[in-house]
Amino acid sequence: MRTPVLLALLGVVSPSVSVWGLPPCDAPGTITTVTAPDGDYLATFSNYTIYPPVEYETVGGPADKVAAPEYRSYYPQALAVGPQGHIYVADQTIIYRLESDGTATRIVGVPQYHIAYREDDYAYDQNPLGYDEIHTAMPPLLQRFNVLADTVAALDARIAPGAMAFDRHGRLYFVDYVNQNRTEKRLPVLSRIARLEADGQVATFVGPFEETVINSLVFDQEDHLLFSGNKGIRRIDAQRKITTLVEVPWVGSLRVDDQGRLYFGTRTQVFRRHAEGEIEHLAGLGAAPDQIVGEEFEGKWRRHFGAEGRPATEALLDFPASIAIDPQGSLYIANYYFNRIHRVRPDGILETIAGNGVDASFSLGCNSDPAGWTERCRDHIGDGGSALAAPVWHPSQLLLTPEGDLLVAMSVANIMWWTGGVFSHLRRICRVSEWMASPAATVVKEQGSATLAEEALSALRLYPNPFNAAVTIAFELTHSASVSVRIYNELGQQVRVLATEGVRPAGSYQFVWDGRDQAGQFQASGTYLLVLSVDGAVETHKLTLLH
Repeated sequence: MRTPVLLALLGVVSPSVSVWGLPPCDAPGTITTVTAPDGDYLATFSNYTIYPPVEYETVGGPADKVAAPEYRSYYPQALAVGPQGHIYVADQTIIYRLESDGTATRIVGVPQYHIAYREDDYAYDQNPLGYDEIHTAMPPLLQRFNVLADTVAALDARIAPGAMAFDRHGRLYFVDYVNQNRTEKRLPVLSRIARLEADGQVATFVGPFEETVINSLVFDQEDHLLFSGNKGIRRIDAQRKITTLVEVPWVGSLRVDDQGRLYFGTRTQVFRRHAEGEIEHLAGLGAAPDQIVGEEFEGKWRRHFGAEGRPATEALLDFPASIAIDPQGSLYIANYYFNRIHRVRPDGILETIAGNGVDASFSLGCNSDPAGWTERCRDHIGDGGSALAAPVWHPSQLLLTPEGDLLVAMSVANIMWWTGGVFSHLRRICRVSEWMASPAATVVKEQGSATLAEEALSALRLYPNPFNAAVTIAFELTHSASVSVRIYNELGQQVRVLATEGVRPAGSYQFVWDGRDQAGQFQASGTYLLVLSVDGAVETHKLTLLH
């Protein structure tokens, strides 16, 4: 195996290398746009093959288009964390890696022509995939000239990349489309999952599939590749046999947490699938988009969203395009058509952490004469300020970096930057886990390890949460351990002792809290802290009591 070729392409050189070149973040919750050192665009690439000019039908008539002298990347299709924490970006026809010095390295793909669509190219009603499916895949501007070739050297591959994932060996897998932006409706849309091999060649892993959208890739704890789209969620085993894991009409983003649980979003809701197959509803009311009303905000229009501080299952989501999970167990949701990003806390309560909700077409400076609109939008995008006050237009991709920042890719191609704009669609929210963190989470001080004794405790379940009458706390001990279970209020005052400190044998345990204190008095609605101590390790979990 020629593994050094793959390692060089993926940037595996030294554990001491900085993961990427952005400057350190400021205060938690500060939002900035990811740009190259000159401040204009994300990355520039040259020294690539120039394909012959082609005649292209424009609104004004035929015109010859030639390749630009340099390829400017500013429209991310997908994001991924690769070996050694490097950030990888799938753009319109290339995949590249952000470097520690602020530059970018092309990993796969050939930069192709920069050509705008004809007026009728985005006719959703003529597309067999339908509006949502093709919009979700965010079809790149340059896909007309892609070629399905197997195998081909990575830097010679003509691709239209989408979702990406890395297996436990550090190999890159990505979605590749052909004919998605076709001028002849008789041509089928083809999608495949490709892999960057150890010898530097790009080869088909599975596919191609006809009329199949693949929205997300993720590896489970057994290193099986899962993919989602308009055929539900499917799994590929070691023999590349494909089976259906979750059969639903449409699935967007996929994530797997450190306990092996699978998170996925549909058009209006977010769910979690447990290892035994149970599916838990986490967020989204499931209401139709036509039930959403608008409101005026600072002289502009935005969609009304009034679910902050309430259970996430009561929130109205209109296309949760992407999700992410932080180490504290919080779930982040890109609420695409609401132009907002939410966080669902471990206690199930939703809070908005980014986006003022205003669409680009209603934002100050962005909806007038097309000439110069990039500069006007940039002036009003809120860089350097609070993420809550800034516009986040159509958030389509979320990625938590190893440093704890949240990367957000915006999809606003139908508003601006179609024909040569140089403003990056990629933004960063600094230290997002610390942003708007509840003070109650720090009231109870941890003693010993910051995590539960994982060798002793497994399968922790809190249900229902939020709760009204009672909440059940269930877990298993794989071997004997000293355990205590206590409830505290937001002031850090002990409310109830469900289990005093003592050694318990291996087995299954359940404790029920009925919302009363030690004296038998009902407690008020609010947030409480479950404090578990296992062999001296302490971890807290939020519980929400609703009367």
